[in-house]
Amino acid sequence: FTFYPFTQASAQPYRFEGVLSNQGVNTQDNSVLHVNVMDESGISQDFISNPIAVSSGINDTVATATNFTPDQTGAYNFSYWATSDSFPTTDTTVMSAIVTDTVYGVDYDWASDGANAQGGYFLGKPCGGQVLGNVFDIYADATVTSISFHVSASSAVGNDVKVQLYDIDDPSVIDPILKEESDPYTLQASDIDSWITLKLLNPFPVTAGIAYLAAVKGTISLQDTTMISSSSNENSSSWLQDNCVATTATSTHVPGDWYSIGADGLLIRLNFGVIPAPSGINNIKQSQFNLYPNPTDGVFVIELEENSKYELTVIDILGKTVYNSSINDMNTTIDLSGFEQGVY
Repeated sequence: FTFYPFTQASAQPYRFEGVLSNQGVNTQDNSVLHVNVMDESGISQDFISNPIAVSSGINDTVATATNFTPDQTGAYNFSYWATSDSFPTTDTTVMSAIVTDTVYGVDYDWASDGANAQGGYFLGKPCGGQVLGNVFDIYADATVTSISFHVSASSAVGNDVKVQLYDIDDPSVIDPILKEESDPYTLQASDIDSWITLKLLNPFPVTAGIAYLAAVKGTISLQDTTMISSSSNENSSSWLQDNCVATTATSTHVPGDWYSIGADGLLIRLNFGVIPAPSGINNIKQSQFNLYPNPTDGVFVIELEENSKYELTVIDILGKTVYNSSINDMNTTIDLSGFEQGVY
């Protein structure tokens, strides 16, 4: 998981594995896997596996003796290399991940700006609306409130989509059970080549030990003009529900069948809701507000139910506060057009 919520990382820490391969003639004694973890401030930790002897022509799987549990959100780089008594070091392989506040993802669009989108899959076909989704394992109970996805630049304005959340009872059987979805949403010009977040009709509690599918559903289209971006991730699992009829007489396919499309790392993310518990406040009143347009180019309006004093906070995808302001009016225009594109 390239975007890993802190609650999940705390329940299921990073476990480092590698395959040591001896392609030489002599046995490699005291062969060790090394992993260095460095956060964005430059603080690092080192992890090693127990030493083993690897005979000529043998591959052997090893894992570090301890796991890594992050203590804060942010970006982390994981550097891997190996040593033995007679071999000082292999080349170093580097992998990265972002520990987030609430965002769960398998894509490599690090800045959430579409820069790392590579191709994708179509949702709208003349024969029916397809469904595309990523599998997410849940290690700690949470509540899903919305799903985000990146609309490929090859998509067209005017097509309808919705997000859906499925329960996967048995990961070995592709038969997801629909649990919740959003209202339909019509793609706007500002949505093309951009991230969109659609909230579920009702927040849905997800349970540790169960896998879920975060998905986007398209509608029938005369042309294949709705595409969800992808960024290949060999450690991910992406699925497609084909709602078209079979095109050959010998096919056993029926509309609604699910298929694995491999490790494509679709740009579809699961978002958890975080509701902090109030402390020392009496007579709590739930304030209502609207925010539009959403998605936005950075300039948007916050519409409140009454004139009063409010504190506005904008938080980025890592859970960091990037903007604070006090507002007093029922309608206030906010200009964040100088910020980087992304999800806030």
